[in-house]
Amino acid sequence: MKYLVISIFLILIATPVVKAQDDKEKIEVERVFGGYRYTQNGRDLKMKQLVKKMRYDEMAYPKIKSARLNNTLATVLGAAGGFLIAYPIGTAIVNGEPNWTLAYIGAGLIVLSIPISIIGNKKAAKAIHIYNANLYDQASLFKKPQLRLSISGPGLGLTLKF
Repeated sequence: MKYLVISIFLILIATPVVKAQDDKEKIEVERVFGGYRYTQNGRDLKMKQLVKKMRYDEMAYPKIKSARLNNTLATVLGAAGGFLIAYPIGTAIVNGEPNWTLAYIGAGLIVLSIPISIIGNKKAAKAIHIYNANLYDQASLFKKPQLRLSISGPGLGLTLKF
């Protein structure tokens, strides 16, 4: 019984370590119809997962957050535009008097969302490129350690970063 409890405890501790090592793999970008597809180890990643994976990368994180903001804004504008186009069409189908001005505004919102989405995708690709480059940089055996002077609450100290 004692060995069973110890074995279960070791498995529970080792599982997050294995998962953490799995997260340090290269993220791939593939252009697909209507946008981009992000994968890591054959698994699709959404923008929210990309942001979560890059949160500790000081250089890639601001870019991926900006890309997520752009993609969210483009999605909201596109959805609002689609609704504004569909509403007058629905009104015309049920023999009502459609307000075509709404459809024109909707078309304008959709056209506006396209460059915002393109900018967001470019920022995401740049962030992934930085993230992947930093993965290989961190894995280098010849990386020089950095010695820094750091100030904390009660005093002063030296920090050695490998």
